[in-house]
Amino acid sequence: MTWQQTTVRADDGTVLDIALPPGWWSLPTDEPDLTARAHGIADNRPAPFPGIADELIQLARVGASAGTILMAGGAAADDETGQVVSASLMVIMDDTGDTTPTDGIDEGPSARLDLPAGVTVRRLFRGIAASPLGDLWELKAQYAVAHARPWLLSFQTPAMTHAMQLLDVFDGVAATLHITPPPGENAVFG
Repeated sequence: MTWQQTTVRADDGTVLDIALPPGWWSLPTDEPDLTARAHGIADNRPAPFPGIADELIQLARVGASAGTILMAGGAAADDETGQVVSASLMVIMDDTGDTTPTDGIDEGPSARLDLPAGVTVRRLFRGIAASPLGDLWELKAQYAVAHARPWLLSFQTPAMTHAMQLLDVFDGVAATLHITPPPGENAVFG
Protein backbone atom coordinates (compact mmCIF):
# COMPACT_ATOMS: atom_id res chain seq x y z
CA MET A 1 0.00 0.00 0.00
CA THR A 2 1.14 3.51 -0.77
CA TRP A 3 1.70 6.04 1.97
CA GLN A 4 -0.04 9.41 1.53
CA GLN A 5 2.17 12.44 1.01
CA THR A 6 0.94 15.51 2.91
CA THR A 7 2.35 19.03 2.56
CA VAL A 8 1.67 21.92 4.93
CA ARG A 9 3.03 25.46 5.12
CA ALA A 10 3.71 27.21 8.43
CA ASP A 11 2.95 30.89 9.00
CA ASP A 12 6.65 31.75 8.56
CA GLY A 13 6.75 30.11 5.09
CA THR A 14 8.40 26.85 6.18
CA VAL A 15 7.10 23.92 4.13
CA LEU A 16 6.79 20.50 5.73
CA ASP A 17 6.32 17.33 3.70
CA ILE A 18 5.41 14.15 5.55
CA ALA A 19 4.03 10.77 4.50
CA LEU A 20 1.22 9.13 6.44
CA PRO A 21 0.25 5.45 6.51
CA PRO A 22 -2.53 4.28 4.19
CA GLY A 23 -5.97 5.13 5.53
CA TRP A 24 -4.84 7.93 7.81
CA TRP A 25 -6.70 11.24 7.64
CA SER A 26 -4.95 14.61 7.79
CA LEU A 27 -6.25 18.03 8.76
CA PRO A 28 -4.08 21.13 8.33
CA THR A 29 -5.12 23.57 11.05
CA ASP A 30 -5.15 26.44 8.54
CA GLU A 31 -7.51 24.57 6.20
CA PRO A 32 -9.59 27.25 4.40
CA ASP A 33 -12.79 25.21 4.72
CA LEU A 34 -12.11 23.55 8.07
CA THR A 35 -15.77 22.62 8.61
CA ALA A 36 -16.15 20.80 5.28
CA ARG A 37 -12.80 18.99 5.69
CA ALA A 38 -13.65 17.86 9.25
CA HIS A 39 -17.06 16.60 8.14
CA GLY A 40 -15.40 14.77 5.23
CA ILE A 41 -13.08 13.01 7.67
CA ALA A 42 -16.01 12.13 9.96
CA ASP A 43 -18.10 10.83 7.06
CA ASN A 44 -15.29 8.48 5.95
CA ARG A 45 -14.91 6.76 9.34
CA PRO A 46 -15.66 3.04 9.35
CA ALA A 47 -18.06 3.43 12.29
CA PRO A 48 -20.27 6.37 13.32
CA PHE A 49 -18.86 8.60 16.03
CA PRO A 50 -21.37 11.34 16.85
CA GLY A 51 -19.84 14.78 17.25
CA ILE A 52 -16.39 13.86 15.89
CA ALA A 53 -16.45 16.57 13.19
CA ASP A 54 -17.18 19.30 15.75
CA GLU A 55 -14.46 17.93 18.02
CA LEU A 56 -11.93 17.95 15.15
CA ILE A 57 -12.82 21.57 14.33
CA GLN A 58 -12.38 22.61 17.97
CA LEU A 59 -9.09 20.69 18.30
CA ALA A 60 -7.77 22.26 15.08
CA ARG A 61 -8.59 25.78 16.26
CA VAL A 62 -7.12 25.28 19.73
CA GLY A 63 -4.11 23.48 18.27
CA ALA A 64 -3.45 26.25 15.75
CA SER A 65 -3.28 28.80 18.56
CA ALA A 66 -0.59 26.64 20.22
CA GLY A 67 1.54 26.16 17.10
CA THR A 68 0.02 22.97 15.67
CA ILE A 69 -0.05 23.07 11.87
CA LEU A 70 -1.22 19.51 11.12
CA MET A 71 -3.37 16.93 12.87
CA ALA A 72 -3.58 13.36 11.55
CA GLY A 73 -4.70 9.95 12.66
CA GLY A 74 -5.83 6.54 11.71
CA ALA A 75 -7.35 3.30 12.94
CA ALA A 76 -7.26 -0.32 11.88
CA ALA A 77 -8.72 -3.57 13.14
CA ASP A 78 -6.47 -6.25 14.58
CA ASP A 79 -8.11 -9.38 13.19
CA GLU A 80 -6.41 -11.65 15.74
CA THR A 81 -7.67 -9.79 18.82
CA GLY A 82 -10.72 -8.04 17.39
CA GLN A 83 -9.41 -4.74 18.77
CA VAL A 84 -9.37 -1.41 17.00
CA VAL A 85 -5.87 0.05 17.00
CA SER A 86 -5.80 3.84 16.70
CA ALA A 87 -3.18 6.55 16.78
CA SER A 88 -2.98 10.29 16.23
CA LEU A 89 -0.31 12.84 15.31
CA MET A 90 0.13 16.56 15.80
CA VAL A 91 2.91 18.47 14.02
CA ILE A 92 3.84 21.49 16.12
CA MET A 93 6.16 24.44 15.63
CA ASP A 94 7.74 24.33 19.08
CA ASP A 95 9.46 27.57 19.99
CA THR A 96 9.59 26.59 23.68
CA GLY A 97 11.99 23.69 23.24
CA ASP A 98 10.23 21.92 26.13
CA THR A 99 8.95 18.53 24.99
CA THR A 100 8.00 17.21 28.42
CA PRO A 101 4.31 16.42 28.73
CA THR A 102 2.75 17.79 31.89
CA ASP A 103 1.02 14.46 32.56
CA GLY A 104 3.19 11.49 31.77
CA ILE A 105 5.71 8.99 33.03
CA ASP A 106 8.99 8.58 31.14
CA GLU A 107 9.16 5.25 29.33
CA GLY A 108 12.87 4.61 29.16
CA PRO A 109 15.72 6.75 27.87
CA SER A 110 15.54 9.20 24.99
CA ALA A 111 16.76 8.00 21.60
CA ARG A 112 18.73 10.04 19.08
CA LEU A 113 17.63 9.47 15.49
CA ASP A 114 19.46 10.84 12.46
CA LEU A 115 16.57 11.55 10.11
CA PRO A 116 16.37 13.44 6.79
CA ALA A 117 14.78 16.44 8.54
CA GLY A 118 17.68 16.66 10.99
CA VAL A 119 18.88 15.22 14.27
CA THR A 120 15.80 14.13 16.18
CA VAL A 121 15.31 13.11 19.80
CA ARG A 122 12.53 10.62 20.48
CA ARG A 123 11.03 10.49 23.97
CA LEU A 124 8.36 8.07 25.12
CA PHE A 125 5.81 8.73 27.85
CA ARG A 126 2.97 6.73 29.33
CA GLY A 127 -0.03 8.55 30.75
CA ILE A 128 -3.77 8.52 31.26
CA ALA A 129 -6.11 10.24 28.81
CA ALA A 130 -9.80 10.95 29.13
CA SER A 131 -11.97 9.40 26.42
CA PRO A 132 -15.66 8.78 25.75
CA LEU A 133 -14.99 5.26 27.11
CA GLY A 134 -13.44 6.56 30.34
CA ASP A 135 -9.82 7.10 31.30
CA LEU A 136 -7.39 5.06 29.18
CA TRP A 137 -3.66 4.45 29.41
CA GLU A 138 -1.87 5.77 26.35
CA LEU A 139 1.60 5.92 24.88
CA LYS A 140 2.95 9.29 23.77
CA ALA A 141 5.92 9.36 21.42
CA GLN A 142 7.45 12.78 20.82
CA TYR A 143 10.05 13.54 18.18
CA ALA A 144 11.89 16.85 18.66
CA VAL A 145 13.54 17.83 15.36
CA ALA A 146 16.61 20.09 15.57
CA HIS A 147 16.09 22.67 12.86
CA ALA A 148 16.30 26.45 12.44
CA ARG A 149 12.75 26.43 13.85
CA PRO A 150 12.24 23.53 16.27
CA TRP A 151 9.50 21.10 15.26
CA LEU A 152 7.75 18.49 17.34
CA LEU A 153 5.94 15.42 16.06
CA SER A 154 3.66 14.22 18.84
CA PHE A 155 2.03 10.80 18.44
CA GLN A 156 -0.49 9.27 20.84
CA THR A 157 -2.16 5.88 21.01
CA PRO A 158 -4.35 4.12 23.57
CA ALA A 159 -3.40 0.78 21.96
CA MET A 160 -0.89 -0.19 24.64
CA THR A 161 -0.84 -3.86 23.56
CA HIS A 162 0.36 -2.71 20.12
CA ALA A 163 2.79 -0.05 21.36
CA MET A 164 5.96 -1.59 19.92
CA GLN A 165 4.43 -2.13 16.46
CA LEU A 166 3.06 1.42 16.48
CA LEU A 167 6.44 2.79 17.55
CA ASP A 168 7.84 1.32 14.31
CA VAL A 169 5.06 3.13 12.41
CA PHE A 170 5.77 6.40 14.26
CA ASP A 171 9.50 6.08 13.49
CA GLY A 172 8.59 5.45 9.83
CA VAL A 173 6.40 8.56 9.66
CA ALA A 174 9.09 10.69 11.37
CA ALA A 175 11.66 9.42 8.84
CA THR A 176 9.56 10.83 5.97
CA LEU A 177 9.53 14.40 7.33
CA HIS A 178 11.26 16.91 5.08
CA ILE A 179 11.49 20.57 6.05
CA THR A 180 12.07 23.37 3.55
CA PRO A 181 12.79 26.65 5.34
CA PRO A 182 11.60 29.95 3.93
CA PRO A 183 14.00 31.66 1.52
CA GLY A 184 17.00 33.21 3.27
CA GLU A 185 16.82 31.03 6.38
CA ASN A 186 19.39 28.36 7.28
CA ALA A 187 17.97 24.86 7.21
CA VAL A 188 19.80 23.46 10.21
CA PHE A 189 21.66 25.03 13.06
CA GLY A 190 24.59 23.63 15.00
